[in-house]
Amino acid sequence: MAGQRPAPPGPSGAHFLRDPRLIARLAERSGAGPGSLVLDLGAGYGAITAALAGTGARVIAIERDPRLAARLRRRFAAEPGVRVAETDLRTVPWPGREFLVVANPPFAGTTALARRLLGDPAVPLAGAELILAWGAAQWLAAGRPRDEETAWWAARYQIRLIGRVAAASFAPPPATDAAHLSIRPRPLNALPGGPRALRGLLRAAWRDRSRPVELSLPSGLRGGRSADALRGAVRAAIGTRTPAAELTADQWHEIAILLTGTRSPAAAPRSPATPPRPTSSPRSSARPTGTPSRSAAARRSGAGPLGAAPRPPAVQPSGARPTAAASRPPAASPPLADSQRSGARSPDTPPQSAAARRPADQSPATPPRRGTGPRLPASRWDRDPRPPPARRPHQATRARTAPPRTAPPGEPRRSTFLDKRSLIKTR
Repeated sequence: MAGQRPAPPGPSGAHFLRDPRLIARLAERSGAGPGSLVLDLGAGYGAITAALAGTGARVIAIERDPRLAARLRRRFAAEPGVRVAETDLRTVPWPGREFLVVANPPFAGTTALARRLLGDPAVPLAGAELILAWGAAQWLAAGRPRDEETAWWAARYQIRLIGRVAAASFAPPPATDAAHLSIRPRPLNALPGGPRALRGLLRAAWRDRSRPVELSLPSGLRGGRSADALRGAVRAAIGTRTPAAELTADQWHEIAILLTGTRSPAAAPRSPATPPRPTSSPRSSARPTGTPSRSAAARRSGAGPLGAAPRPPAVQPSGARPTAAASRPPAASPPLADSQRSGARSPDTPPQSAAARRPADQSPATPPRRGTGPRLPASRWDRDPRPPPARRPHQATRARTAPPRTAPPGEPRRSTFLDKRSLIKTR
Protein backbone atom coordinates (compact mmCIF):
# COMPACT_ATOMS: atom_id res chain seq x y z
CA MET A 1 0.00 0.00 0.00
CA ALA A 2 1.04 3.62 -0.62
CA GLY A 3 2.75 5.18 2.37
CA GLN A 4 3.31 1.81 4.06
CA ARG A 5 6.75 1.24 5.54
CA PRO A 6 8.81 -1.54 3.92
CA ALA A 7 8.89 -4.89 5.65
CA PRO A 8 11.73 -5.33 8.15
CA PRO A 9 14.62 -7.59 7.24
CA GLY A 10 14.24 -11.27 7.89
CA PRO A 11 16.03 -13.17 10.62
CA SER A 12 19.78 -12.52 10.60
CA GLY A 13 19.32 -9.86 7.89
CA ALA A 14 18.30 -12.43 5.24
CA HIS A 15 16.14 -11.89 2.16
CA PHE A 16 14.33 -15.09 1.17
CA LEU A 17 13.93 -16.00 -2.49
CA ARG A 18 10.32 -16.54 -3.57
CA ASP A 19 10.51 -16.74 -7.38
CA PRO A 20 9.54 -20.38 -8.26
CA ARG A 21 10.94 -20.25 -11.79
CA LEU A 22 14.31 -18.99 -10.59
CA ILE A 23 14.40 -21.64 -7.85
CA ALA A 24 13.70 -24.40 -10.40
CA ARG A 25 16.43 -23.00 -12.65
CA LEU A 26 18.97 -23.10 -9.80
CA ALA A 27 18.20 -26.76 -9.07
CA GLU A 28 18.47 -27.65 -12.77
CA ARG A 29 21.77 -25.84 -13.37
CA SER A 30 23.38 -27.44 -10.33
CA GLY A 31 23.11 -30.92 -11.86
CA ALA A 32 21.78 -32.39 -8.62
CA GLY A 33 20.27 -35.84 -8.85
CA PRO A 34 20.14 -39.23 -7.16
CA GLY A 35 23.40 -39.86 -5.34
CA SER A 36 24.36 -36.17 -5.10
CA LEU A 37 24.96 -34.35 -1.83
CA VAL A 38 23.65 -30.75 -1.86
CA LEU A 39 23.91 -28.09 0.85
CA ASP A 40 21.31 -25.31 1.22
CA LEU A 41 23.09 -22.59 3.21
CA GLY A 42 20.56 -20.31 4.94
CA ALA A 43 17.54 -22.45 4.05
CA GLY A 44 15.00 -20.04 5.60
CA TYR A 45 11.49 -21.31 4.85
CA GLY A 46 12.71 -24.21 2.67
CA ALA A 47 11.81 -23.06 -0.86
CA ILE A 48 15.16 -24.11 -2.35
CA THR A 49 15.33 -27.21 -0.14
CA ALA A 50 12.01 -28.49 -1.53
CA ALA A 51 13.18 -28.03 -5.13
CA LEU A 52 16.41 -29.92 -4.43
CA ALA A 53 14.56 -32.75 -2.68
CA GLY A 54 12.45 -33.20 -5.81
CA THR A 55 15.59 -34.12 -7.81
CA GLY A 56 16.24 -37.18 -5.63
CA ALA A 57 19.46 -35.78 -4.16
CA ARG A 58 20.43 -35.90 -0.52
CA VAL A 59 19.93 -32.39 0.92
CA ILE A 60 21.31 -30.82 4.09
CA ALA A 61 19.44 -27.63 5.04
CA ILE A 62 21.55 -25.36 7.25
CA GLU A 63 19.71 -22.68 9.25
CA ARG A 64 20.94 -20.72 12.26
CA ASP A 65 17.59 -19.27 13.44
CA PRO A 66 15.93 -21.72 15.91
CA ARG A 67 12.34 -20.91 14.84
CA LEU A 68 13.05 -21.39 11.16
CA ALA A 69 15.00 -24.60 11.88
CA ALA A 70 12.02 -26.04 13.80
CA ARG A 71 9.70 -25.11 10.95
CA LEU A 72 11.97 -26.87 8.46
CA ARG A 73 11.95 -30.05 10.57
CA ARG A 74 8.16 -30.11 10.58
CA ARG A 75 7.92 -29.48 6.85
CA PHE A 76 10.39 -32.16 5.74
CA ALA A 77 9.67 -34.75 8.41
CA ALA A 78 8.37 -37.16 5.74
CA GLU A 79 11.36 -36.64 3.44
CA PRO A 80 14.07 -39.25 4.18
CA GLY A 81 16.62 -37.48 1.95
CA VAL A 82 16.42 -34.11 3.78
CA ARG A 83 18.33 -33.32 6.96
CA VAL A 84 18.08 -30.04 8.89
CA ALA A 85 21.17 -28.75 10.73
CA GLU A 86 20.69 -25.87 13.19
CA THR A 87 24.10 -24.22 12.93
CA ASP A 88 25.89 -21.20 11.47
CA LEU A 89 27.20 -21.43 7.90
CA ARG A 90 30.41 -19.68 9.00
CA THR A 91 31.31 -22.55 11.34
CA VAL A 92 29.57 -25.61 9.86
CA PRO A 93 32.02 -28.45 9.06
CA TRP A 94 32.06 -29.39 5.40
CA PRO A 95 31.37 -32.97 4.30
CA GLY A 96 34.26 -35.30 3.59
CA ARG A 97 32.95 -36.18 0.11
CA GLU A 98 32.19 -34.06 -2.93
CA PHE A 99 29.17 -31.82 -2.49
CA LEU A 100 27.21 -29.11 -4.27
CA VAL A 101 25.96 -25.82 -2.89
CA VAL A 102 22.65 -24.31 -4.02
CA ALA A 103 21.75 -21.46 -1.73
CA ASN A 104 20.55 -17.93 -1.15
CA PRO A 105 22.79 -17.03 1.80
CA PRO A 106 22.50 -13.78 3.78
CA PHE A 107 24.11 -10.94 1.82
CA ALA A 108 26.07 -9.76 4.85
CA GLY A 109 28.10 -13.00 5.02
CA THR A 110 29.24 -13.20 1.38
CA THR A 111 32.95 -12.61 2.05
CA ALA A 112 33.09 -15.10 4.92
CA LEU A 113 31.30 -17.72 2.83
CA ALA A 114 33.66 -17.20 -0.13
CA ARG A 115 36.70 -17.62 2.10
CA ARG A 116 35.35 -20.84 3.56
CA LEU A 117 34.25 -22.38 0.27
CA LEU A 118 36.99 -21.20 -2.09
CA GLY A 119 39.95 -20.50 0.17
CA ASP A 120 40.76 -24.00 1.45
CA PRO A 121 42.06 -26.39 -1.24
CA ALA A 122 40.97 -29.37 0.90
CA VAL A 123 37.27 -28.49 0.57
CA PRO A 124 35.76 -30.99 -1.96
CA LEU A 125 33.45 -28.47 -3.63
CA ALA A 126 32.01 -29.85 -6.89
CA GLY A 127 30.04 -26.73 -7.84
CA ALA A 128 27.83 -23.96 -6.53
CA GLU A 129 24.80 -21.95 -7.65
CA LEU A 130 24.49 -18.87 -5.44
CA ILE A 131 22.23 -15.83 -5.19
CA LEU A 132 24.35 -12.91 -3.96
CA ALA A 133 24.17 -9.14 -3.89
CA TRP A 134 24.89 -7.53 -7.25
CA GLY A 135 28.05 -5.74 -6.14
CA ALA A 136 29.52 -8.84 -4.49
CA ALA A 137 28.80 -10.96 -7.56
CA GLN A 138 30.58 -8.47 -9.82
CA TRP A 139 33.57 -8.46 -7.49
CA LEU A 140 33.88 -12.26 -7.51
CA ALA A 141 33.29 -12.69 -11.26
CA ALA A 142 35.68 -9.93 -12.38
CA GLY A 143 37.98 -10.91 -15.24
CA ARG A 144 41.07 -9.45 -13.54
CA PRO A 145 41.37 -10.27 -9.82
CA ARG A 146 41.98 -7.16 -7.76
CA ASP A 147 44.22 -8.75 -5.10
CA GLU A 148 46.07 -11.93 -4.20
CA GLU A 149 43.11 -13.52 -2.39
CA THR A 150 40.63 -13.16 -5.24
CA ALA A 151 43.31 -14.37 -7.70
CA TRP A 152 43.70 -17.45 -5.51
CA TRP A 153 39.96 -18.14 -5.78
CA ALA A 154 39.49 -17.31 -9.45
CA ALA A 155 42.52 -19.30 -10.64
CA ARG A 156 41.17 -22.49 -9.03
CA TYR A 157 37.45 -21.97 -9.74
CA GLN A 158 35.64 -20.67 -12.79
CA ILE A 159 33.25 -18.01 -11.50
CA ARG A 160 30.57 -16.80 -13.93
CA LEU A 161 27.91 -14.15 -13.56
CA ILE A 162 24.75 -15.70 -15.03
CA GLY A 163 22.31 -12.79 -14.73
CA ARG A 164 20.62 -10.16 -12.62
CA VAL A 165 17.85 -10.99 -10.15
CA ALA A 166 15.29 -8.28 -9.46
CA ALA A 167 14.73 -7.11 -5.90
CA ALA A 168 11.03 -8.00 -6.22
CA SER A 169 11.98 -11.71 -6.26
CA PHE A 170 12.73 -11.60 -2.51
CA ALA A 171 10.68 -11.28 0.65
CA PRO A 172 11.42 -8.79 2.04
CA PRO A 173 13.00 -7.11 -1.01
CA PRO A 174 16.57 -5.85 -0.60
CA ALA A 175 17.68 -2.29 -1.34
CA THR A 176 19.48 -3.34 -4.54
CA ASP A 177 19.18 -6.11 -7.10
CA ALA A 178 20.91 -9.46 -6.70
CA ALA A 179 22.79 -11.73 -9.12
CA HIS A 180 22.98 -15.41 -10.00
CA LEU A 181 26.56 -16.67 -9.66
CA SER A 182 27.81 -20.05 -10.93
CA ILE A 183 31.03 -21.64 -9.62
CA ARG A 184 32.82 -24.68 -11.07
CA PRO A 185 36.28 -26.09 -10.16
CA ARG A 186 39.11 -25.80 -12.67
CA PRO A 187 41.41 -28.69 -13.72
CA LEU A 188 44.20 -27.27 -11.55
CA ASN A 189 42.51 -28.53 -8.37
CA ALA A 190 42.82 -32.15 -9.51
CA LEU A 191 46.53 -31.93 -10.36
CA PRO A 192 49.05 -33.07 -7.74
CA GLY A 193 50.90 -30.03 -6.46
CA GLY A 194 48.75 -27.62 -8.48
CA PRO A 195 47.36 -25.49 -5.63
CA ARG A 196 50.79 -25.41 -3.96
CA ALA A 197 52.48 -24.15 -7.13
CA LEU A 198 49.78 -21.52 -7.59
CA ARG A 199 50.11 -20.33 -3.97
CA GLY A 200 53.88 -19.84 -4.28
CA LEU A 201 53.50 -18.02 -7.60
CA LEU A 202 50.87 -15.63 -6.24
CA ARG A 203 52.88 -14.79 -3.14
CA ALA A 204 55.96 -13.97 -5.21
CA ALA A 205 54.07 -12.06 -7.91
CA TRP A 206 51.83 -9.93 -5.68
CA ARG A 207 54.73 -8.88 -3.48
CA ASP A 208 55.30 -6.21 -6.14
CA ARG A 209 52.22 -5.99 -8.34
CA SER A 210 54.02 -3.82 -10.95
CA ARG A 211 56.84 -6.33 -11.48
CA PRO A 212 56.69 -8.62 -14.55
CA VAL A 213 55.34 -12.05 -13.67
CA GLU A 214 58.10 -13.97 -15.50
CA LEU A 215 60.61 -12.55 -13.01
CA SER A 216 58.65 -14.12 -10.13
CA LEU A 217 58.89 -17.69 -11.43
CA PRO A 218 60.86 -20.18 -9.30
CA SER A 219 64.43 -20.87 -10.37
CA GLY A 220 64.49 -24.56 -9.38
CA LEU A 221 62.11 -26.82 -11.32
CA ARG A 222 61.38 -30.51 -11.15
CA GLY A 223 61.74 -33.04 -13.92
CA GLY A 224 64.92 -31.54 -15.39
CA ARG A 225 63.07 -28.65 -16.97
CA SER A 226 64.88 -25.45 -17.76
CA ALA A 227 63.85 -22.19 -16.13
CA ASP A 228 64.49 -20.34 -19.40
CA ALA A 229 62.13 -22.68 -21.25
CA LEU A 230 59.46 -22.07 -18.62
CA ARG A 231 59.88 -18.30 -18.84
CA GLY A 232 59.60 -18.50 -22.62
CA ALA A 233 56.38 -20.50 -22.32
CA VAL A 234 54.97 -17.99 -19.83
CA ARG A 235 55.83 -15.07 -22.13
CA ALA A 236 54.11 -16.88 -25.00
CA ALA A 237 50.98 -17.39 -22.87
CA ILE A 238 50.62 -13.95 -21.27
CA GLY A 239 52.96 -11.64 -23.19
CA THR A 240 56.24 -9.96 -22.32
CA ARG A 241 56.71 -7.96 -19.09
CA THR A 242 53.11 -8.29 -17.95
CA PRO A 243 52.65 -7.26 -14.29
CA ALA A 244 50.53 -9.23 -11.84
CA ALA A 245 47.81 -6.59 -11.68
CA GLU A 246 47.01 -7.05 -15.40
CA LEU A 247 46.66 -10.84 -15.48
CA THR A 248 43.26 -12.48 -15.80
CA ALA A 249 42.06 -15.52 -13.87
CA ASP A 250 42.52 -17.75 -16.93
CA GLN A 251 46.13 -16.61 -17.30
CA TRP A 252 46.91 -17.36 -13.64
CA HIS A 253 45.46 -20.83 -14.16
CA GLU A 254 47.56 -21.33 -17.33
CA ILE A 255 50.80 -20.36 -15.56
CA ALA A 256 50.05 -22.70 -12.65
CA ILE A 257 49.47 -25.55 -15.11
CA LEU A 258 52.90 -24.87 -16.63
CA LEU A 259 54.50 -24.87 -13.19
CA THR A 260 53.14 -28.32 -12.37
CA GLY A 261 54.83 -29.76 -15.46
CA THR A 262 51.61 -31.35 -16.76
CA ARG A 263 51.91 -29.40 -20.00
CA SER A 264 55.30 -29.16 -21.66
CA PRO A 265 56.63 -25.62 -22.17
CA ALA A 266 57.26 -26.43 -25.85
CA ALA A 267 53.53 -27.15 -26.31
CA ALA A 268 52.48 -23.77 -24.94
CA PRO A 269 50.46 -21.63 -27.34
CA ARG A 270 52.50 -19.16 -29.34
CA SER A 271 51.94 -15.49 -28.78
CA PRO A 272 49.81 -13.93 -31.53
CA ALA A 273 52.01 -10.82 -31.42
CA THR A 274 54.98 -12.78 -32.86
CA PRO A 275 54.58 -13.02 -36.67
CA PRO A 276 55.69 -16.25 -38.37
CA ARG A 277 58.98 -16.19 -40.24
CA PRO A 278 58.70 -16.13 -44.05
CA THR A 279 59.91 -19.32 -45.72
CA SER A 280 61.15 -17.56 -48.84
CA SER A 281 62.17 -14.15 -49.97
CA PRO A 282 59.31 -11.89 -51.10
CA ARG A 283 61.25 -10.97 -54.23
CA SER A 284 61.66 -14.60 -55.31
CA SER A 285 57.97 -15.40 -54.89
CA ALA A 286 56.59 -12.22 -56.48
CA ARG A 287 55.06 -12.84 -59.93
CA PRO A 288 52.25 -11.02 -61.70
CA THR A 289 48.94 -12.79 -61.55
CA GLY A 290 48.23 -14.81 -64.67
CA THR A 291 51.87 -14.91 -65.91
CA PRO A 292 52.89 -18.54 -66.67
CA SER A 293 56.23 -19.72 -65.35
CA ARG A 294 59.01 -20.65 -67.77
CA SER A 295 61.48 -23.42 -67.30
CA ALA A 296 65.22 -23.04 -67.69
CA ALA A 297 65.21 -24.97 -71.00
CA ALA A 298 62.55 -22.65 -72.41
CA ARG A 299 64.54 -19.57 -71.38
CA ARG A 300 67.71 -20.95 -73.03
CA SER A 301 65.90 -21.80 -76.28
CA GLY A 302 64.33 -18.36 -76.48
CA ALA A 303 60.79 -19.67 -76.32
CA GLY A 304 58.16 -17.25 -75.11
CA PRO A 305 55.38 -17.89 -72.64
CA LEU A 306 53.05 -20.83 -72.91
CA GLY A 307 51.14 -20.65 -76.22
CA ALA A 308 53.48 -18.07 -77.88
CA ALA A 309 55.54 -18.79 -80.99
CA PRO A 310 59.33 -19.11 -80.55
CA ARG A 311 61.50 -16.23 -81.69
CA PRO A 312 63.30 -16.76 -85.06
CA PRO A 313 67.10 -16.74 -84.96
CA ALA A 314 68.81 -13.65 -86.36
CA VAL A 315 70.60 -14.01 -89.76
CA GLN A 316 74.25 -12.94 -89.70
CA PRO A 317 76.19 -11.98 -92.87
CA SER A 318 79.04 -14.23 -93.90
CA GLY A 319 82.36 -13.26 -92.44
CA ALA A 320 80.89 -10.88 -89.86
CA ARG A 321 81.42 -11.37 -86.17
CA PRO A 322 78.15 -11.75 -84.32
CA THR A 323 77.49 -9.01 -81.83
CA ALA A 324 75.10 -8.78 -78.92
CA ALA A 325 72.95 -6.26 -80.79
CA ALA A 326 72.82 -8.46 -83.91
CA SER A 327 71.91 -11.56 -81.90
CA ARG A 328 68.96 -9.78 -80.30
CA PRO A 329 65.85 -9.76 -82.58
CA PRO A 330 64.15 -6.41 -83.17
CA ALA A 331 61.10 -5.71 -81.07
CA ALA A 332 57.87 -6.09 -83.01
CA SER A 333 55.64 -3.07 -82.90
CA PRO A 334 51.94 -3.65 -82.26
CA PRO A 335 49.59 -2.70 -85.13
CA LEU A 336 48.38 0.87 -84.95
CA ALA A 337 44.85 2.05 -85.49
CA ASP A 338 43.98 4.68 -88.12
CA SER A 339 43.49 7.32 -85.46
CA GLN A 340 46.92 6.54 -83.99
CA ARG A 341 48.63 6.70 -87.44
CA SER A 342 47.19 10.12 -88.16
CA GLY A 343 47.99 11.41 -84.67
CA ALA A 344 44.34 12.25 -83.97
CA ARG A 345 42.47 11.01 -80.94
CA SER A 346 38.82 10.09 -80.79
CA PRO A 347 36.76 12.29 -78.50
CA ASP A 348 35.45 9.17 -76.70
CA THR A 349 38.96 7.87 -76.00
CA PRO A 350 40.43 9.09 -72.69
CA PRO A 351 43.99 10.44 -72.72
CA GLN A 352 46.67 7.86 -71.99
CA SER A 353 49.79 8.28 -69.94
CA ALA A 354 53.31 7.62 -71.17
CA ALA A 355 53.38 4.24 -69.42
CA ALA A 356 50.11 3.19 -71.11
CA ARG A 357 51.31 4.32 -74.59
CA ARG A 358 54.56 2.37 -74.25
CA PRO A 359 54.47 -1.14 -75.83
CA ALA A 360 54.22 -4.09 -73.45
CA ASP A 361 57.64 -5.50 -74.42
CA GLN A 362 59.44 -2.19 -73.98
CA SER A 363 60.63 -1.45 -70.46
CA PRO A 364 60.91 2.12 -69.20
CA ALA A 365 64.25 3.78 -69.70
CA THR A 366 66.47 3.56 -66.65
CA PRO A 367 69.00 6.30 -65.92
CA PRO A 368 72.64 5.29 -66.51
CA ARG A 369 74.80 4.53 -63.55
CA ARG A 370 77.10 7.16 -62.21
CA GLY A 371 80.25 7.48 -64.28
CA THR A 372 78.92 5.52 -67.29
CA GLY A 373 76.82 8.16 -69.10
CA PRO A 374 77.96 11.08 -71.23
CA ARG A 375 79.90 13.76 -69.43
CA LEU A 376 77.90 16.94 -68.94
CA PRO A 377 79.57 20.33 -69.40
CA ALA A 378 80.88 21.56 -66.09
CA SER A 379 79.55 24.79 -64.68
CA ARG A 380 81.64 27.68 -63.43
CA TRP A 381 81.49 26.34 -59.87
CA ASP A 382 82.69 22.91 -60.96
CA ARG A 383 85.74 24.44 -62.66
CA ASP A 384 86.64 26.63 -59.71
CA PRO A 385 86.60 24.73 -56.40
CA ARG A 386 86.81 27.96 -54.43
CA PRO A 387 83.57 29.36 -52.99
CA PRO A 388 81.94 32.21 -54.91
CA PRO A 389 83.03 35.71 -53.92
CA ALA A 390 80.83 37.67 -51.59
CA ARG A 391 78.56 40.11 -53.34
CA ARG A 392 79.06 43.79 -52.56
CA PRO A 393 76.10 45.30 -50.77
CA HIS A 394 73.89 47.85 -52.47
CA GLN A 395 74.66 51.53 -51.99
CA ALA A 396 71.40 52.07 -50.14
CA THR A 397 72.21 49.12 -47.88
CA ARG A 398 75.65 50.57 -47.11
CA ALA A 399 74.03 53.87 -46.26
CA ARG A 400 71.65 52.16 -43.82
CA THR A 401 74.33 50.07 -42.17
CA ALA A 402 77.11 52.70 -42.11
CA PRO A 403 77.54 54.81 -38.98
CA PRO A 404 76.11 58.32 -39.15
CA ARG A 405 78.50 60.95 -40.52
CA THR A 406 78.83 64.23 -38.67
CA ALA A 407 79.35 67.47 -40.61
CA PRO A 408 82.56 69.43 -39.96
CA PRO A 409 82.25 72.70 -38.09
CA GLY A 410 81.06 75.62 -40.26
CA GLU A 411 79.48 73.34 -42.91
CA PRO A 412 75.71 73.09 -43.16
CA ARG A 413 74.19 69.78 -42.10
CA ARG A 414 72.95 67.46 -44.82
CA SER A 415 69.70 65.51 -44.56
CA THR A 416 69.72 62.07 -46.07
CA PHE A 417 66.65 60.01 -46.97
CA LEU A 418 66.22 56.81 -48.97
CA ASP A 419 63.64 55.46 -51.38
CA LYS A 420 63.30 52.09 -53.06
CA ARG A 421 65.20 52.95 -56.25
CA SER A 422 68.10 55.30 -55.48
CA LEU A 423 69.81 57.37 -52.84
CA ILE A 424 68.95 61.08 -52.92
CA LYS A 425 70.92 63.65 -51.00
CA THR A 426 69.67 67.17 -50.52
CA ARG A 427 71.02 70.10 -48.63
